[in-house]
Amino acid sequence: MENLTHKIEDYINYQNKSLWEELYSEYDIELFHDPTEFSWLVEIKGKKAKIVCDNLEINYASFTHELLHIKLDQLGMTNFNELSDYTSNHLIFKHFIFRSMIYNVFNFHSHKKMFPYFDSMGFNDVDFVSNTENFSFIESLRLRIFPKIKLLKSCGMEEFLGKFFALKNDFIQSNSIRKERYLKRLRKINTELFDIAEQFDSEWNERNDFDYIASLEIFTENLKPYLSEKYGR
Repeated sequence: MENLTHKIEDYINYQNKSLWEELYSEYDIELFHDPTEFSWLVEIKGKKAKIVCDNLEINYASFTHELLHIKLDQLGMTNFNELSDYTSNHLIFKHFIFRSMIYNVFNFHSHKKMFPYFDSMGFNDVDFVSNTENFSFIESLRLRIFPKIKLLKSCGMEEFLGKFFALKNDFIQSNSIRKERYLKRLRKINTELFDIAEQFDSEWNERNDFDYIASLEIFTENLKPYLSEKYGR
């Protein structure tokens, strides 16, 4: 891993300069290059932040994306360790929803809070994330079949929720028509679970603080009757 901190100012432009100056006054921010990674990432421990890039191309949007993760930490966003502690001690995440899925949803929901900042700085929406969510016929077929097979019920629910939150948190405007079409298809497959997930997504979007655990607690309480009905003995 190569330390690029001495070149970090090369990643600052007129769009992210104010954000950088605000965060740099409070955090010790380093930049590293690791070619074994598949994308940019940031590790935050206290007031130390380590940004890692997967290539040496100067990318203002990707650097800013990671700065915005630090911004959420500054605003009091629940961190990964707190989320891990919560899910590891919660029966629903132990037995029904795999923890790796909720970690992905946590990232999607971080993006939901970050994107308005990114957009206000004048960046192109397609530069916010590198992947675009699709919904293939095979995926649709699996989501219809899995709930009918006892051993695959939990996998089916996890895949359904993962697909919902990925689609719901796609912020690329040119994808909006396709995204809404996919969401309508998803809702037809499981209206009840769709509505529970949508309530979680909306509650988090409207929450004024950044207490993700509080939103998760509401989600799990809403989910309990569904689980009791579908998975109860």
